[in-house]
Amino acid sequence: MTPILKVITEYCAIYVNDINLQELASEDMPLYARQMWGYLRPAISLFTHPPDMNSYLVGTPQRSMLIEPSYDAYIYTVSEDIVTTTFVDLGDRYSGFELYCARIRTTDAFGNIYYSPAPNVNYDSKAGQIILSALATAPIQKDTVYEIDFYTDGYFLNTLTSEMMNILGYCFQVVWWTRFNNDYLSNVSKIEDRSFTEQNRANKMNADTARLRDVRRQLAEEMRRCEQQLAYRKVFPLSSPIPLGGNSTADDFTHSDIDFTYLIANQNGKTTQIPLPQFLEATKEIDITEQVNTEAPVGLIQVVIDATNNNN
Repeated sequence: MTPILKVITEYCAIYVNDINLQELASEDMPLYARQMWGYLRPAISLFTHPPDMNSYLVGTPQRSMLIEPSYDAYIYTVSEDIVTTTFVDLGDRYSGFELYCARIRTTDAFGNIYYSPAPNVNYDSKAGQIILSALATAPIQKDTVYEIDFYTDGYFLNTLTSEMMNILGYCFQVVWWTRFNNDYLSNVSKIEDRSFTEQNRANKMNADTARLRDVRRQLAEEMRRCEQQLAYRKVFPLSSPIPLGGNSTADDFTHSDIDFTYLIANQNGKTTQIPLPQFLEATKEIDITEQVNTEAPVGLIQVVIDATNNNN
């Protein structure tokens, strides 16, 4: 199982330096998670190689492998001055959420909306209530508007490797750039006069298109590399790294899941075939130099050992 917020925060957010998203993350985490999921949801469909990857991520019509996040929002307007702690029942629809954020919503005479923190609001997830903390000396004024966002994370039923999550980050980047390039105000023609001259819009659009094409190429390269590595692992199913190199000792071989049949040892100029149990028992302090023959059959790794055995 892999939480969606893990993919979003560790592998998607790093690829887009969007100041609006960064500010939203610091001000309203549930709304940030909801907006980031809005980018990631269509991005998942871009992960098309290997061909069965999409079904691994989201499943099939018969069996879903993706539990989507749940989210909601509530706007509460104070009907009269509050001078004591007050419980507001939101109903069953708003119970059970993992994250919440309450902010005071203010609208000016021109219809512009501004938000400010609301530290006096708490949320009871089990009861589906918000608790407004107030005192006679610090009342909550009538007509104060609170906007509360809620979020519960979803998850992939399958466990995703860091490689898969990184490619999802590339997919996320493609969706983000596509939306950025399709900004209407940036692409529409502007009226020019002596006080305003538009930059060369054609050059900008060409540059944006070239950048998006480059991002898509990076994604294709990463998916192709993933596909090649998966094909390689099917031929050479190594479940853990081979602990060779440096000043490794014979005991390090016990940490590998590979079934070594024997080792070919070059010791003092002589080539010897050593069964692994005998090798582990007889040689405890061997300085191993990594020379792996990748053409050997599966389950048989040929290692050249430059060893000096103090016992001999």
